[in-house]
Amino acid sequence: MNRIYLLILLLIVSSNISTAQDCLDTESYYQYIKNNGQPHLEYVLDKIRSHSVVAIGEDHWIDAHPQFLCELITASAQDSTANIDAVAVEFGSERYQYLADSLIKSPVYREDLVFKILQYTPDDLGNPYKEYADVFVDIYNHLLFEKEYLQEKGLQNDATQSVYHSENGEIRFQDRDIIKKYNDGTNYVIANFGIENQAVIDKTMPIRVMHYDASGYHKQMKEKAASVYPVITIVLNLTEKRWTAPKSVHELVTMNEKMKQYVQDYQIKVFDIAYLPDKIIESFKSDFKEIAYFLKRKRQGKNPFDSTRKLKHYREVLEFMSAFTQDKRYRELGIAYLEEVEKKGGEVTMCRVADALVNQGISQGMELGRKEGFLDGRIQMLADLGYQTEDIVEKLHVSRELVERVIYEHPYDDI
Repeated sequence: MNRIYLLILLLIVSSNISTAQDCLDTESYYQYIKNNGQPHLEYVLDKIRSHSVVAIGEDHWIDAHPQFLCELITASAQDSTANIDAVAVEFGSERYQYLADSLIKSPVYREDLVFKILQYTPDDLGNPYKEYADVFVDIYNHLLFEKEYLQEKGLQNDATQSVYHSENGEIRFQDRDIIKKYNDGTNYVIANFGIENQAVIDKTMPIRVMHYDASGYHKQMKEKAASVYPVITIVLNLTEKRWTAPKSVHELVTMNEKMKQYVQDYQIKVFDIAYLPDKIIESFKSDFKEIAYFLKRKRQGKNPFDSTRKLKHYREVLEFMSAFTQDKRYRELGIAYLEEVEKKGGEVTMCRVADALVNQGISQGMELGRKEGFLDGRIQMLADLGYQTEDIVEKLHVSRELVERVIYEHPYDDI
C-alpha cells in the first residue's frame, strides 16, 4: 500500500533566492491561476491521490491555513481514494525540546506536556488576535498614541520570521509575536508596528527588541526600499506583576559612569496590562478591554468575569485565557457551550464565559456519585476561576459557610 504523507511546512526564502516579484509577471501569473485553477481543496486532494508526499506552505498565525488543513483532513477521511497516513506539522521552540523528548518517550499520552510545549512557545503563546485588526489598532491607539491614529484598513500582515546569516555562515531564523505594516492611504508604507506579548518578565527584553527592530530595518535594506520607514515595537506585560526588569540597554549593561556616555542606549516601551487605570481600559473599543479587565481583576482578587459587554472574538478570548492561566478548561469547556449560545441568538459575554465553564464542568464529586458533589464542584470551579466568596454566594445562592468549607477545607484533595 502506498503511504501518503502530508507535510505542513514553513516556506523560507533565503537571501540568495530571488523573490517572487523578481521572477514572475504578477498580473500574468494571477490571470493564469484565475483561468486554469481549480478549487483549492480538490486541487490538494488530487495531489494526495497521485503523490506519496505532499508539502503545503503556510504562514504563521494566518487562521485560514489551519482551517484549510482541518477541512483537508476531513475531506480525505471521507474519500477512499485520497487517504492520508501521517501528518507532520512544524511547531514549538527548540528551547523546549526536552519536553517534546519526554512526550515521545512517555509510555502514555501526556496532554500536560503537549500543553506546556504550546504554552511556552512564543509563536503559540498570547497571539490570539493576530488576525484581528480591530484589536491591533486598539492596543496601539490607546496605549502608545493615546488617540485614534491607526485605522484598521491601513494594516497589512508582515512576516513574523526573519532570516539572517550567523558569523559562521549558517542561516538563522528569528521569530516575532506580531508585526504589521501600515499604509495611511498612500502607496507608501508609513511604519512597521510590532507587539511582543510577555507571559514572563524577561530582563533581556531591551536587547531582544533592539534585535527585532534592527532586523526590520535590515529587511528594508535587502529589499532596496526607496525610503526607509520606522520600525516600532511595544511590549505587553501580561503577568500579574509590574515590570521591574530593565527597559533600556543602559539599565541592562554593567558599566561605570564614564563608559556610559559612549554606549548607545536603546529604550523599550512596556505596558503593564494588569495595572492599567480603568480610564485607559474603558477607552479600548475591542475585546482587548475584556482581556485587560480580566488580568487586572484577577490580580486584585476580584471577579474577573464581571462584564456584560458582548465579545466579538470569544473563541480567541478563551484561547488567550487557556494560554496565560495554563487552565485548559477555558478552551475545552467554554468554546462548545458558547457556540451553542451563539447559535440560539444569545450574546456571548464574560459572564457567559464563566457560566459556560461552570455549567459544562464535571465536578469531582459528581464523578464519584456523591450527592453533594455537584454543588461543591461548582463552588470549587468558581473559586478556581477567581471568584471571591461573596460573588459565589450571590451567584449560586448558597450560604457563606458552605462556600468557605469547600474552598478552605478542599474536601477532594485526597482524591
